[in-house]
Amino acid sequence: MKRLFAAGLLLLALSAVGLIVGMIATHNRLAVVGTDATPHTANSSVAP
Repeated sequence: MKRLFAAGLLLLALSAVGLIVGMIATHNRLAVVGTDATPHTANSSVAP
């Protein structure tokens, strides 16, 4: 019974770490995309 409980806790911890890492990765990707897109939007607004 204790082994099952420990395995469940380990799985929970691993999933939590994976979620946090995923959130950070997506946030960084979005930030990079935002900085990448700003010059394009500025150029398009300046062109007309």
